Amino acid sequence: ANCSAPMGEAMFRGYSEFDAVVVGPGEIAFPRLVRELQKGRQNIRIPGVYWRGTAEDTAPPDDPGVAPEPAMDDLPLPNYDDYFAHWPEGEPSLMVPFEGSRGCWWGQKHHCTFCGLNGGTIAFRTKPAARALEEVEQLHRRYGARAGQLAATDNIMPVDYPRSFVPRLAALELDTPVFYEVKANLGRRELEALCDAGIVRIQPGIESLSTPVLRLMDKGVTALQNIQLLKWARQYEVDVQWNVLYALPAERPEHYEGQVELWEKLHHLPAPLVCGPIRIDRFSPHFERPHDHGIADLRPHPSYRWLYPDLDPRALEGVAYSFVGRYRSQGHTHAYAEPLCAAVQRWKERAASTALVMLDGPGGLAIGALGPDAAPWFGRLRGDARAAYLACDRITGEAALRRALARQGGRDVSPEQLRCVVAPLLERGLMLEEDGRYLSLAIDLNASTPRGRSYVLPIEHWPHLRTLMALADDEEDVTCPLAS
Repeated sequence: ANCSAPMGEAMFRGYSEFDAVVVGPGEIAFPRLVRELQKGRQNIRIPGVYWRGTAEDTAPPDDPGVAPEPAMDDLPLPNYDDYFAHWPEGEPSLMVPFEGSRGCWWGQKHHCTFCGLNGGTIAFRTKPAARALEEVEQLHRRYGARAGQLAATDNIMPVDYPRSFVPRLAALELDTPVFYEVKANLGRRELEALCDAGIVRIQPGIESLSTPVLRLMDKGVTALQNIQLLKWARQYEVDVQWNVLYALPAERPEHYEGQVELWEKLHHLPAPLVCGPIRIDRFSPHFERPHDHGIADLRPHPSYRWLYPDLDPRALEGVAYSFVGRYRSQGHTHAYAEPLCAAVQRWKERAASTALVMLDGPGGLAIGALGPDAAPWFGRLRGDARAAYLACDRITGEAALRRALARQGGRDVSPEQLRCVVAPLLERGLMLEEDGRYLSLAIDLNASTPRGRSYVLPIEHWPHLRTLMALADDEEDVTCPLAS
């Protein structure tokens, strides 16, 4: 990636120690370069290859352009035999990479403003599902015994893979977990299918739980959609890798109002790994169109001066991938950055021992809020409250929720009546609302994927199962709030 144009050219021109630099994909250009060298040739002209010739050859070569890329279906199957031969037995398990696609289908339409991953190759290219499956099957057969996971190098799962690739992967019944980057707007059934195929480690590009910030990023999702995915991931014990990013050029302090309080309600869900500011990366919209995003004085990150002390400023700008600049939000980021990062740390410390669970039964919907530093809380929902909570397992708008309650009770439900039903659920932190859309937060102890993958209650809370079961079974000696 550090040799993508113009970085590869700048590196080549700045350091005579490099005999050759391949700019762009190397599958065609690099083997051809090796064959030319094996033949003893010095006057090498290959598309995408900067070639110096001899040590005395200081004349800059003509611009060779960008190396061509083969069709995805023509790429060779990876062979990691040499790597595994040198990896000591007994060392920690390895991540074995495979590839289903290149580029980003979402980025082609809506380029996330901070993302510079694809350079000039954001156009989406994908392997047919059968070809990708062949790659996974061969890698598992050769290296599965020592692999900690099979990891897709894709920026994003191809749109057709949930229908074409995932069912075939499930049929293989691999015993090695699979990692994939996905879009955060996955549906529940899609996530269940991923789980049953062994894709139990995902990176959904969540980045924020503030809808205004997500809009600035052009992520195409809302905070509620991100939280919904986190909930379903916890429901099926999916390992979610995600971060909280802040310091976007156009963000304002009010975009973060209520974030810390919101996160306090989510400690039973997978916590972010990191909380930190964005970078301005080459090829991102922030870099390509800085004025559109209010960025001025764009220049290489100061660390490059230490990495390449002998390069002049123009050459340094050519080799740099990360940049800094001046923009509006820098004047107020400090006001909320520290509380945000502290809240993430608290979330990480509590996530493994916090639970918000529900159990439905003839007595009603029993709910338990269980944490490491507070007395357990139990409630029971009946009637409209129960119907509303179950209807909002997925994000549900006000009109749809009123219709669900009307079907449940055989009568029309007014907006005022709906608000009376959901108000105590929102106040207690059992449900979220955003722009007239609602989402229940509790994990269903009865839910599982078709192959039986389900939530595992932290062992320290197992003694509370008796209370939940009693509430759900309508044992009259159990008292609780919220019963309706």
